[in-house]
Amino acid sequence: MRKACAVIAIIMLITCILSGCQLKDEKKEDNNISNFIAVSSSKDIAGVETGEYAKRVDKLIKKYAKDAPKIEKHPFMTEFEKADALNKVDMALGLADDMAMSCVFDLESDTTFKIAAEVVKTYPHPLLLNNFGAMLAEKSPEDSLFFFLQALDQDPDNPVILVNAAYLYIEMDNFTEAENCAKNALLAAPDYGPAYQILTTIHLKNEDYILAAETMVKSAKHFFNDITIHHFDSFLEAVAELDPEVDEYPLQEEFIKELYMIAKENVDTNFVREGLDTPEAQLTLKPFPKINELELESMQQELFDMQSEILMEHDSVRREYYNYQYAVEDYLNEPSSAGNDIYPFKKNLRQIYAFKVLQSYYNFKLKKCALESEKKIMKFNEEASEREFKIMDELNERQASAQDSFDYNVLTPMRPEDLFEIERKAMEEYKLALEEIKKVYNSYTPEVISLSREQYNETKQILEEFWLRSGGIIKYITEEDILKQFDYERTMTVYEYIEYPIGNLLLWAGNLVGVETVMFYTDEIISILNSLGMIAEDYENIMSQNEAKEKGDDMIPDIEKQAITHFEEEGDLPDVGFEGDIFGFG
Repeated sequence: MRKACAVIAIIMLITCILSGCQLKDEKKEDNNISNFIAVSSSKDIAGVETGEYAKRVDKLIKKYAKDAPKIEKHPFMTEFEKADALNKVDMALGLADDMAMSCVFDLESDTTFKIAAEVVKTYPHPLLLNNFGAMLAEKSPEDSLFFFLQALDQDPDNPVILVNAAYLYIEMDNFTEAENCAKNALLAAPDYGPAYQILTTIHLKNEDYILAAETMVKSAKHFFNDITIHHFDSFLEAVAELDPEVDEYPLQEEFIKELYMIAKENVDTNFVREGLDTPEAQLTLKPFPKINELELESMQQELFDMQSEILMEHDSVRREYYNYQYAVEDYLNEPSSAGNDIYPFKKNLRQIYAFKVLQSYYNFKLKKCALESEKKIMKFNEEASEREFKIMDELNERQASAQDSFDYNVLTPMRPEDLFEIERKAMEEYKLALEEIKKVYNSYTPEVISLSREQYNETKQILEEFWLRSGGIIKYITEEDILKQFDYERTMTVYEYIEYPIGNLLLWAGNLVGVETVMFYTDEIISILNSLGMIAEDYENIMSQNEAKEKGDDMIPDIEKQAITHFEEEGDLPDVGFEGDIFGFG
């Protein structure tokens, strides 16, 4: 962490101070360097006249460069000793640049440290004091801070030195002084990014996330480094844990607009994709389908087809997205590219994090809208279900009461048609209960349609706004794979959230169709019971008739009748009959 602070400070030194060196060169040409000579007066350094200052520097040399060879014959020191006052100024300030570079590129050696210390001891200019303090930041924060404060004594409004001191105060857990330094730096330079970065760190420490988010965005407008990335990553992780139902997004709308300015900084205008930020490239979603409460039930299939089409398109985009989903991660993890003598950097960091925050902001708004609507729909569903259960409980109680009142002691055999009639009446009661249940669900239908329409229109507005603003950011991305990843992500966002209102309507249509379906089959069962009752009654009549007929046939003797043929003798009987003498005839 200490080294990181030192490197950050030096990078800022390069970007912000070198312009001062350029001014110095211009002043030299005009033979006007009185300002530099005036601010470099050693009388402003505490302990110079008593020799305490020189002793402190010598102790540092002995402590951190004790193995360094003697530098009296070093080319720089030899030339520096021979130079006149004006040339010493030039050489000292030139050494300041070398000191900065040695920190940035980690090229510091005992020799460079010793040379820097000797020059600072001889010529305590605020620029040299600052850079020497940066060289000490990792070694000894206390000694480093001493030189920053000595520099501030001469140049109290220098934002670079103020921020460097603030970093050291944070390292030493003195957040009050760090905040004071950062605020003073902003008074001197209102747009100075590193000062806002200091404030972001302090706000995070104080758990003031709204202010932290605001200063984070302000710092990124003109300044971007590893700490900026850390702040953005921490912010994105934190907001991902927020609950849209109860929490508010910590970054206000006015600062969301600043993301566009962040994305515009340090871009290669030759690669700006203006086609992504034109009216023709904007998202235009269809209006909400025209539905009234009487049509919802009949539109179930149409709604199902709409939902299926959206889900299929979403799935198609997702499959393409899988080819690019790690483009940003790979880019952030790969080594920075650099040419000869150029500090390595990545061109798309600002655009990546500007898009990520914008995406996070609109995802939060979309989730909030979806959850609010879902919560209301579920409330309607729960209320309707409770009323449905109440109706069914009352039906069950009535039927149970009728069953309890039945006297089993006088039980007499029941005809089948009587049993079918009992079942039919029970189903008729059930049908009446279903009609009441359908009325319950129908009573919520207008509110469900209105709520879904409002959700769709709000979602539509959020998505179209997100598409417009995100296009204004990703058009500055030069890495093709990153552009595709973000483009697919925002497309998937559209398909994901535009489906929710359709899903809510489909849910409610399903409730209505479900009740109607049960009613249909209840009617079928009643019809069947009616038919079975009629069949049973007809069957009983047929059986009664058959039984009566069989009973009448049993009263007629079963005697076979044959024709009388002839009588052989007088008194003979026919072949079939009986003997007459049986009855006493002779």
